[in-house]
This record gives sequence, C-alpha cells and structure tokens, in this order.
Amino acid sequence: MGSQNPMADYNTVGNQFLNVYYTKFDTSRGEIAMLYGPNSMLTYDGAQFMGAAQINEKLASLPKLTHKITTADIQPTLNGVLCFVNGQLMIDESGNPLMFSQVFHVVPSENGGYYCLNDIFRLNLA
Repeated sequence: MGSQNPMADYNTVGNQFLNVYYTKFDTSRGEIAMLYGPNSMLTYDGAQFMGAAQINEKLASLPKLTHKITTADIQPTLNGVLCFVNGQLMIDESGNPLMFSQVFHVVPSENGGYYCLNDIFRLNLA
C-alpha cells in the first residue's frame, strides 16, 4: 500500500477504533451508538440487531461489563478495516472472567471518520 492510500495505516485505524469502542463500552455505554450507523449490524451470540438504535438498545440492556483484550488482529479490507479480538470479559466485577471473541468491520464514514458496519460478538463457553 502506498502512502497515498487512506487505508495505508490500517493498524492505527483499527487500534484507535478498538480503544475508543471498549473505553466507551466499559465507562460510558450511552455513547456507543455514535460508533455505528443506520446500516450497521450486530450479531450478539447469534441474535441479530440492525441499525445504531437497535444495537444501542441491545448493548444498553447488558449488565456492567469490563473488557480486557488479550489479542487483536487487524487487516485492511477493500473498503475498511477488519478487527478480530479475543479477550476476557468481567461481568459486574465478579472476579470470574469469561472468554470472548469479537469481529468488527470498520469503514469510512461520510464525515471523514470511521464507524462499525459489522460487529460479531461471541462468548467462548467450553
């Protein structure tokens, strides 16, 4: 990728998105809707939600959660960035973390920033 390509620094875009997403999710979840658009889709443990409003409603219904990323793999796509995350999830500060995986497809927005077009979340229950 040449320096003229806006996706040339996909690692920076992906890592910045992950930092903002998990910080907002864990500390000010009411602001998470701004990271999605009207055509965004969330699949949360098999249940699907379409659009920022439905996604926000689903995420707001969850108990207090704290995420700890253990690995994050980031790749460029034709129109954005793909982020694959593995991590630990603490529910209500229980002290017993659950393992999770999450995939984000982050794409450019009309205002020059980025938003999450696709989000797939799955608890890794053995």
